[in-house]
Amino acid sequence: MEPHLHRQGSTVPVSCHQRESCVINTPLGKSWEIFRHMKFEVIAPSKVKATSFTSGKEGELGAILRVDYADGARWELRISEISELRHSIGYEVISTEPAHSVTSI
Repeated sequence: MEPHLHRQGSTVPVSCHQRESCVINTPLGKSWEIFRHMKFEVIAPSKVKATSFTSGKEGELGAILRVDYADGARWELRISEISELRHSIGYEVISTEPAHSVTSI
């Protein structure tokens, strides 16, 4: 007989992947240059105070980007994908200050 398997669900909200998109009323070349270089302070100056690479450099996979928000929060993102073909960027949030109570954002 097979032993009874019991899977316990997580008590923390979990998502493996999240995809978001939006339409920006500006020429693709102009907006892609801002996004590709992760200049969030240019996109949303009232929300993002500054961005800076703490490890690696702009355009490098595995680089760590620090995002300092206007409200004092600080996030670190690891760049996992940059696609010139699809004009998309993939990253994972590796730390947040203050801490969030979720396992993925």
